[in-house]
Amino acid sequence: MDQVALDLHRILGVDRTVRNLTSLQGRFDINVEYAAETAALLTGSGGVILAGLREQLGLRLEPATAAIDVVVVDSVSRASEN
Repeated sequence: MDQVALDLHRILGVDRTVRNLTSLQGRFDINVEYAAETAALLTGSGGVILAGLREQLGLRLEPATAAIDVVVVDSVSRASEN
């Protein structure tokens, strides 16, 4: 499911991280089916993908905020020759 979360982030093109909070472990063979006319919508905003995940797999994406680690560099200087 961690890989599914990474793939969804890439497919949906969102500027937020998609995290796996399912607690499911192991490998899964996931298949979400769409009608031919619906498949053309997959390049849109992702609504069809999200609906397919919810209806066929019972998964949903929920917007949330979380703490993240940040590194702040105050200054940079060249190393001495010694």
